[in-house]
Amino acid sequence: MHRYQLIWENGYFLKTLKEISHILNGENYDWELDIDSKTRNTRSNYIKDAIIAKFSKVPNSQKLLNEAYNKNLRNAITHTQYNLIQGGIVLTNLKGDNHQPFYGIAFEQWEEIYGSSGIWSDNL
Repeated sequence: MHRYQLIWENGYFLKTLKEISHILNGENYDWELDIDSKTRNTRSNYIKDAIIAKFSKVPNSQKLLNEAYNKNLRNAITHTQYNLIQGGIVLTNLKGDNHQPFYGIAFEQWEEIYGSSGIWSDNL
């Protein structure tokens, strides 16, 4: 979980992804881009809307980023709003009436997605 947080909270990583999205879309490289000031209160939305969505010209990369990034999981890890229980991780930052599809993840599922044999090792 710490590695997951280090990736999605890393300003350099997010800036690099954003600059790649600019290039993919024929936009100018933004030499002045400051991810931390742009995402101070809206990092989750920025990652989804301003970065991942702009990878539509490279569907395989966009699919990979969509699978790797989970807004609810990032928020829970970043703000320590989760519990480790028998066989998995339960997010405590979500309420039952939010109609959110993601309330937790089993350890096996975590390993499949983010573990040493998951998407990060095979596709990057």
